[in-house]
Amino acid sequence: MVEFPITRYADFDTLVNRLREELEVEKKGWQDTQPPVVNLLLTGSLKFDRSRLDIEGLRQLAQDSLGCLLVRINTRLDNLEIIGDYDDELTAEQLERQVLADIAREKRIRRSFGAVGTILTRHEAESP
Repeated sequence: MVEFPITRYADFDTLVNRLREELEVEKKGWQDTQPPVVNLLLTGSLKFDRSRLDIEGLRQLAQDSLGCLLVRINTRLDNLEIIGDYDDELTAEQLERQVLADIAREKRIRRSFGAVGTILTRHEAESP
């Protein structure tokens, strides 16, 4: 398995270039001359729009770079999935309070962000 952290790349093109380099290094370490089956695991957080993540393009890149029999790509991406049903008539202040309350309810966020999580927990307790 080739694990490739993607958090540090600000755009898809940079990610592709670095992945190409990483795959070349990986290939040099192989002892077997038979075409392998490669499992590529993308981990981390996207710093660019998710729609730009061309999984099929990455699969083809790995296939071409490594001469693989098969490339399987899995992702373990961190993302913040807070989608609220917010009233269009809310003032900016009301909307901000509602968004913060929704974020505060996300236990995963409170655990991950230490002091910010504590503030959000306090905000949730104080919210009407």
